[in-house]
Amino acid sequence: MRWQEFARLGAVRAFRVVSPPELRGEHWFEVQPVKDGTVLRHTIDGEVFGEYEAIWRDCVEPLHDLVLEALLDNVQQIVERASSAGEAPGPSGPPSGLP
Repeated sequence: MRWQEFARLGAVRAFRVVSPPELRGEHWFEVQPVKDGTVLRHTIDGEVFGEYEAIWRDCVEPLHDLVLEALLDNVQQIVERASSAGEAPGPSGPPSGLP
């Protein structure tokens, strides 16, 4: 499966599947300020066809979920660390130790 990053209105990062043709999808992240905080939203929208239905369900989706959970755990740790230090996490780049 090959992904390509693209610009999506309102998204801070967005990706779409460019191959195989039996797997069509996009996923993106949005950041929305709310009272007393910020919402980080991940959305996935797609369709799978033929043999890729089983490949998505059995292989891709579980791995995607694990990676996404780890990513969101990292975001939560960064926000908690910054909050306890009295700082606001911002777009100044990744924290030390992250690529």
